[in-house]
Amino acid sequence: MIGRPMAPSPPAFAALLSELPEKSRPIFCRLAASMPPGITPTTLRALLDDHLRDVREASRSNTSIAVELAQHVAEACRAALRSWPALDPDARRVLTAAVNYFALRRDSSDDFAAPTGFEDDARVVNAVLAWIGRSDLRVELV
Repeated sequence: MIGRPMAPSPPAFAALLSELPEKSRPIFCRLAASMPPGITPTTLRALLDDHLRDVREASRSNTSIAVELAQHVAEACRAALRSWPALDPDARRVLTAAVNYFALRRDSSDDFAAPTGFEDDARVVNAVLAWIGRSDLRVELV
């Protein structure tokens, strides 16, 4: 349940992990296992907004940051958060982990270091969206 470490991976969770970029898996698992109590869609949306603000600010001096991709990832997360009331605790946990993964600047790929910095974030979010039944929100990668 929320606030406690995730139980041993059920087959469905193992399937989700297999869809994540290999370097992203340990970070995602840590985030999924350490979900703080009291997380709400409002707090997660604020986290998305804070990270996007940091992305836009950093892009003023670093034009290689993929701001548009970051915005698409955040929009997909926001749309998925609108499904929160219908999600079971496991789906809420993995969606929370995906939002937190996106909000990390230095995850498996530094978001600000290269034009591809948000591709791992998009792949993580896309895998979670598929796992929670919201593939319709998928972020397109070119």
